[in-house]
Amino acid sequence: MDSIFDSTHHSKKFILQWIKIGRGLFIVITILLFLTSCAQPQWPPPPISPIELNTAKSIPAGEAIVFGRVNVIINEKPFVWDRFWWDKFHLYLLPDSSSEAIVYTLSDDGSFSWHLPPGNYTITSFKWFRGNNYLIRPVFASFSVPEQIESVYVGELVISFVQTGAAAYPQKTWKLPRAFPVMHTEDNYQQTLRQQRINMSGEKGEITKRLMRLEEKR
Repeated sequence: MDSIFDSTHHSKKFILQWIKIGRGLFIVITILLFLTSCAQPQWPPPPISPIELNTAKSIPAGEAIVFGRVNVIINEKPFVWDRFWWDKFHLYLLPDSSSEAIVYTLSDDGSFSWHLPPGNYTITSFKWFRGNNYLIRPVFASFSVPEQIESVYVGELVISFVQTGAAAYPQKTWKLPRAFPVMHTEDNYQQTLRQQRINMSGEKGEITKRLMRLEEKR
């Protein structure tokens, strides 16, 4: 009888030990899963455009610095492009001398610095990606880059959306707005110059204004 009792006692003790180990493993796994779900994903930088000034080793001969901003407003607040794994905003810039548009991805507050040869250019449209969805809208904002000019300020293109969604969830998780945005241009030269801290080429560093013009609606 004693041997049977001892065997049963040891079996219960063995089972209880494994139950404790199992509980401990469950707690550890739960904590790891929680930390993994809360961890910020690695946010890749925006795709590099061939006209991006900040990544160019040097400005090609005959080209000018072109700077400005595309300010996307959502419910009266400027949108910040800092989660490229989720939100990407592509601009399509078409030179008059080409049939192929240049793709540029907005970052941060939408300020940009490009290097472009002389000519006429049109921002024809944009494509806003959010997760697996996207939104395409026409723009048709034109500007020119004169010859023998070092730097050109083309102004600020403001694209305003009204977006709706569940108040309990962050706005950046809402569905993309489907209505057409309201667009206009602004001259915020001094503010843009301070923010971008652009190093002007040449001795004088003169800047020419060639503000974008939106095509009038018919």
